[in-house]
Amino acid sequence: MTTNKNVLDVPVEFGGVSIGDTTARLGITVARGNMGLETADDTLVKRRLTVDVILGRKDDQSGQKTLMDDLDLQVSSVADTKGIRITGESIGAGLTFRLRDIDLTSLAKLSKGTGRLVVHNVADIPEAEPKTSKPPEQQRVDGPFRNVPVIEIFTPGQASALTDFGIETFGEYLDRKQKKGIHWFEDIPRIGPGVAAKMEDTDFAFWQKNPVSEGEGDDAEGESSEGEAADEDADVPAMSEAV
Repeated sequence: MTTNKNVLDVPVEFGGVSIGDTTARLGITVARGNMGLETADDTLVKRRLTVDVILGRKDDQSGQKTLMDDLDLQVSSVADTKGIRITGESIGAGLTFRLRDIDLTSLAKLSKGTGRLVVHNVADIPEAEPKTSKPPEQQRVDGPFRNVPVIEIFTPGQASALTDFGIETFGEYLDRKQKKGIHWFEDIPRIGPGVAAKMEDTDFAFWQKNPVSEGEGDDAEGESSEGEAADEDADVPAMSEAV
C-alpha cells in the first residue's frame, strides 16, 4: 500500500557504494538532530523511496530551491531501504538502487562525500511473488530417474509384472501411482497387496538413497535469484530495536 509523505530533505554523509549483479547500494548517515526516530522509522525501514541524492549543498536549508546549474552532482531514482542503525549521534541506512535505473559512475562519485537526501515519495516495498516449486512427489515424477528401467529397481518378478502390463520405466511406475493412488496395483496381474507393499518399501528405500533436491525438475528459467549488493551495515529492522 502506497503512502504519500511530505518531502524529506536532510543533510547526509554518504558511505561507500557496494555493487551487486543487478543492484548498487549507497550508505547514508544522518545526524540525530536532523531526523527524528519516528521519521527514520517511517521513512527508512523497509520502504521504497523516490529520491534525489545530491553531492554537496549539505548546508542548504531544507526545501531550499536550487538551480540545476548550481548542483554539484545529483542522482535521481527509486531506492529500497531495509532498516536503520542508530547510535547516540546518528541514524544510518542504505539506499539500494537497480543498476538499470541509474548512472553507476555518478553514484560512485557520491561515495564518502557529503550532501543531501531529498525524498519525494515513500511506499511499502511490494511483496515478492512466492517462488513456487513442485511438491516432492511431482518432482520425483518429473525428475532425473524417470527413464530408469524398472528392472534396475525392483526384483525380476516384480519388474516382469510391470513390464507385462506396459510399465517399462520408473517414471511410468510413478505416473501410475500418482494417477491411481493407494490402489495403483489392483488391476496389474501378479501384483497383490503384499507384493505392492514390498515394492513401495523398495520405492521408499530408493528415494532415501537418491533424494530429490528442492526445485529439481522445475524449468531453469526464472530460478536464479537477483544478485543484490551486499549491505555494509548491520541495519536493524525497526526503531524499537535501536540502542
